[in-house]
Amino acid sequence: PVWCPGGRLNITTSCLDRWLESPDSASRPALIAELEDGSTRCLTYAQLATDVGRCANALRDLELGLGDRVGLYMPMTVEIVVALLALARIGAVVLPLFSGFGAGAVAQRLADAGAKGLITADGFSRKGTHVPLKSVADEALTKIASVETVLVVRHAGVTVDMLTGRDHWWHDVVPQASPDAAPADTAAEDPLMIIYTSGPTGPPKGAVHTHCGFPVKAAQDMCFGTDVHPGDRVYWVTDMGWMMGPWLIFGAALLGATALVYEGAPDWPGPDRLWAMAQRHRLTQMG
Repeated sequence: PVWCPGGRLNITTSCLDRWLESPDSASRPALIAELEDGSTRCLTYAQLATDVGRCANALRDLELGLGDRVGLYMPMTVEIVVALLALARIGAVVLPLFSGFGAGAVAQRLADAGAKGLITADGFSRKGTHVPLKSVADEALTKIASVETVLVVRHAGVTVDMLTGRDHWWHDVVPQASPDAAPADTAAEDPLMIIYTSGPTGPPKGAVHTHCGFPVKAAQDMCFGTDVHPGDRVYWVTDMGWMMGPWLIFGAALLGATALVYEGAPDWPGPDRLWAMAQRHRLTQMG
């Protein structure tokens, strides 16, 4: 099916720009990110738009843009949400990758899509244990010739190898970039994401989602299926590598709600972790 024939749409204008038109909605929380150690960060819609603009310009400076496939292999932090929206902003095609994948699974999906870039982190925490990401990505990239650019978030604070010319630290290029980033002039049917299956029945299958199709359906599901409204706070137990991760971010942003993302295990340090987060952040929806 083809929806909105001839229509032009970059979904980030509906996720971010529309909420900047009013001081009330611009100052509304857009994102809450909780780490496993309990520390949290909160961004309003205005702050999220600023960070997305900086990241989008940094990605353009790294020569990534319209139609380029870029892997997203990161923990559930503020930066993964910023990166997701920034890639959409520049018209790149997002390849969400489960943060628990090994090198083989990462390489298989990057190769299938002909990825040009990858955004990752040094690592993250799960059940109090360090989980490496950059070293796994490096192993995967030994098998991929197409990836020219790797952007790395310093999150765990561990030492990782950086390949000169290919690898760039997020903190070296994103904060210094201009926050004013015009959205790419994408068609409603231009690819937005390729979301892969887990591959239990053979090679992973990549479903192509568009700027009009996936986010609008996410907003519809979230609005009518879980009754989310502007100002509500919603959390889904998911990694960005699965469909429900982008569903959470795009759906909440389109509806003017607040999305919560969480880095760690849902049963750490005890089985009441999710309920404690629900109370702490006054969640109205949790799935």
